[in-house]
Amino acid sequence: MHDAHGALASQPPGAGPQLGWQRSGRGAYPTVFLHGWPQTSHAWRRVLPLLDELCSAVALDLPGVGRSAPQPHAFDKVTMAANVHAALEDLGLGRVFLVGHDMGALVGYAFARRYPAAVRGLVSVDTALPGIAGWEDVTRSPAYWHLGFHSDTSCGRFTAQHLVQGNEREYFRRFIDRFAAHPEAIGATDIATYVAGYQGADRLTAGFKMFRALPLDIADNQHTTESLEVPILLAFSEFSHATVTDTVAQGLHDVGVADVRTAMIPDAGHWPAEEQPVSLARAITEFVESIVSIDEKR
Repeated sequence: MHDAHGALASQPPGAGPQLGWQRSGRGAYPTVFLHGWPQTSHAWRRVLPLLDELCSAVALDLPGVGRSAPQPHAFDKVTMAANVHAALEDLGLGRVFLVGHDMGALVGYAFARRYPAAVRGLVSVDTALPGIAGWEDVTRSPAYWHLGFHSDTSCGRFTAQHLVQGNEREYFRRFIDRFAAHPEAIGATDIATYVAGYQGADRLTAGFKMFRALPLDIADNQHTTESLEVPILLAFSEFSHATVTDTVAQGLHDVGVADVRTAMIPDAGHWPAEEQPVSLARAITEFVESIVSIDEKR
């Protein structure tokens, strides 16, 4: 894996925080990877080398966490997508493929909606989308009690932050294990990396504010129904959200997405980039190659 990393040196005025990044690969197709919670760009460490020949990859740390600069507010996914758009312009990537997981998939969808000319295709990894059919099917499960916990501010600040700060290692370990089919794929050193990415009040707050903004994300997605030509691949995990694949696909069609494709990542829980990186990389490769083939025929 040939990589470099750092933080963007500049951003347009008002564009938001500097974002941490790592680059790898020498392929022809710029591809941007957006991680979920409670992770950082480290989550893609096993997928990126498998795409070296196909993609020129950039894995970003979401605003406010990882190597990104602190971000005090504005964690609705439309604003976060604007932060990412500014970062990609700074990097000079041109039109890109986007791959997003969990919170990163929410940002990726908002990005595709607001900047469709900048996106060749979007891969949404094991994530239902707020305000789109399938979201309530997933979030009404008792397993998703954490959505309310992460958003609650009844004690004057985030209740979760009050309880988790100082106990991040234990909480992140339990949270990841709960949604994994193969928790052993994410080791103690990986957890330590994620804890470091949320270390300190500002970064921990940033993570929880992503959850608090979900009602805004629901409203944004429900009111955004213009036709969208950007192809979207829904890559759901067998032992996580695969049961809502068809529902989410139909939901996207219902809000104007013209080209929705699906794939199932076998023998994976909610963290397929770490649990089954080969299968996920294969799904990404097939998606990218199919779009490139179609574009070349036009």
